[in-house]
Amino acid sequence: MTKKKGYKITFLILLLHLFSTTIKAQTSFFHKIELGYLKNQFTMVQYDVDSGWLGYKLPDNVNGANLNWEFGYQIKDWALVGLNAGYLQFGSTQGYLVNLDAMAFYLEKPWRLHNNLRIGASHIFNQYEGGTITPYFELAAGLSYTNKKNTIIYGQVGFSITQEVLFLPIRVGVKL
Repeated sequence: MTKKKGYKITFLILLLHLFSTTIKAQTSFFHKIELGYLKNQFTMVQYDVDSGWLGYKLPDNVNGANLNWEFGYQIKDWALVGLNAGYLQFGSTQGYLVNLDAMAFYLEKPWRLHNNLRIGASHIFNQYEGGTITPYFELAAGLSYTNKKNTIIYGQVGFSITQEVLFLPIRVGVKL
């Protein structure tokens, strides 16, 4: 990389950072970081296929972990809506997750109940050449704590479905 190109890239990164900081100061945008454990409950559909079938690549009943990052918009004091991207790890199999995320809060601060809905796509199955992504759905409920700086710390549990497999996600996270 040339020195001139390096300066351009550095300038663009600084400009994007300045732009995102300015937007954050004027609106209710947020970042969310989340760690999760996905307990494999069972495969809801069993296929009778020949030996050349490339379908599922996860061993039966393997549990997984994931790391999610979200950027979104806070609607007053009662909801968060955003775009979520996540890294999935099931044993030696790695994948990704992208979804729309909506979280609604109930009761008064600082301790509140919440519901969380995620709809998107994952690529943990079909990891062969030409393999496709599959729809992802998650519904969860949990308990959250909001401090005076409007930082939210939460835990939740629910169920998620992708590629006919039911998972029990257990998550903890923080909204900054």
